[in-house]
Amino acid sequence: MRETRREAVNLIRREVCNFIGEGRHLAEGRYVRILETCMNGCRWSDIKRSLEALEGRELNNSIVDSLIKALLDYSLFIREGDRYVLPDRLMRDAVVGFRCFVNAVSSGGKCLKI
Repeated sequence: MRETRREAVNLIRREVCNFIGEGRHLAEGRYVRILETCMNGCRWSDIKRSLEALEGRELNNSIVDSLIKALLDYSLFIREGDRYVLPDRLMRDAVVGFRCFVNAVSSGGKCLKI
C-alpha cells in the first residue's frame, strides 16, 4: 500500500511538472506558491497576498485570475464555494516540499522533493 501511494504521489508530481513545462516555466514559483497556499484551502485574497509576498510587489488582479484559471483548467485544484482546495490527500502529499525545475530550452523537466 505504501509503495502504491508513493507511486501515485510521484505521478502527480510529474503531472505538475508537465503542466509547468507547457510554456509556464517562467511562472513556476507562482504556481508552486499557489498550490502550497491552498493545501488546506484558501480564498482568492489569500492567493494574491501570498504571491505578492513571494515577489515583493503588488500584482495585477488579472495576473492572479489567469494563474488560478490555469490551475483550475488543469484540475490541479478545485473551487468549493469561495475557497480553492487541492482535490485530494494525494495531491496535498505531492505538494509538500515539491519543486519542479524546467529547462526553458528543452521540453523536459525534473521534479524534485526538497
